[in-house]
Amino acid sequence: MIIPAIKAVAVLAAVHMWYDNECCTDRHCHPVPDGMVKETERFIFVPGYPPVPKISPKSRWSQDQKDHICTSDDGMTLYCVYRAQRGM
Repeated sequence: MIIPAIKAVAVLAAVHMWYDNECCTDRHCHPVPDGMVKETERFIFVPGYPPVPKISPKSRWSQDQKDHICTSDDGMTLYCVYRAQRGM
């Protein structure tokens, strides 16, 4: 029973190993529901946080076609937004 659990944890950890260290690695990054991240021509909007300019270092491309955000432990600070590449 322990082996399958360890394998599952290892697989889940590997899935998000692509988070950049500047965005606080895997500890604070997680996928968000579809439609939560909104975009305009110049900005990215995540409810509860200030708009992020698309040219900002906080704006990153997701590697799994899902939106993700990286926040502080208390959720008050948005470190990065990983956006799915839509329409590609």
